[in-house]
Amino acid sequence: MFKLKKIMIAFLASLVLFTVVPTVLPNTNVETVEAATIKTNKIKATINVGEELKLKISGTTKKIKWISSNKKVATVNTTGVVTPIKAGKVTITATVSGKFCKCSVTVKEELVDATTSATSK
Repeated sequence: MFKLKKIMIAFLASLVLFTVVPTVLPNTNVETVEAATIKTNKIKATINVGEELKLKISGTTKKIKWISSNKKVATVNTTGVVTPIKAGKVTITATVSGKFCKCSVTVKEELVDATTSATSK
């Protein structure tokens, strides 16, 4: 009888441990957490009309939304390639989960070499 009482107490104690302790202890599940900051490979750039600039973002695996502040000066596609349209200044912004980073781009007209154009005529 005494042995049965010890077994019952041990059973009840383990039952309490398995039901109460998991609610008291912190969550031990492992989650992949997005990096706290995102960074671009350039914060300032100068390109000529006819060239392209590839911007890259590090610190995330999530989808990046690219935006040009002035599509008349330069556009940016979904992969971060900036295509200049005409001379001017534009800010390209990458947005990821509410975080953003910017690159200031100066677009210049493509310079034509005067000696090359004179000799080719």
